[in-house]
Amino acid sequence: MIGKRLQFIKDLIASHQLIVIISEQLLLELKMVAQRPKLKEYFPEQKVEELIQFLLAVGQKHEPNLINLVSRDQKTIFYLTLLKLPRRTT
Repeated sequence: MIGKRLQFIKDLIASHQLIVIISEQLLLELKMVAQRPKLKEYFPEQKVEELIQFLLAVGQKHEPNLINLVSRDQKTIFYLTLLKLPRRTT
C-alpha cells in the first residue's frame, strides 16, 4: 500500500468514494507492525511516517466506545465498534 497503490487510494479519498477512519490505537499498531524485523526491510520508517501523516490529514478520527461483547479477540471488538459509527452523507 505504501508504494504505487497509494495514488489509487488517494484518488478514491479525493473523490469521496472512500472514507478513512483512524484511531490512536490503529496508528500505533501500524507503527508497531512496520517495525517488526521481518517487515522493516519492506516498510522504511520514513515511508511509514509519511503514510501516518497522510492518514492524519484525511482520516476521520474515531476512538471506539466500549461495548459489551465477550470475545477473546480484542481486534474483533474494536472493529465491531466501528460499525456503530454514524454514516456521513455527502
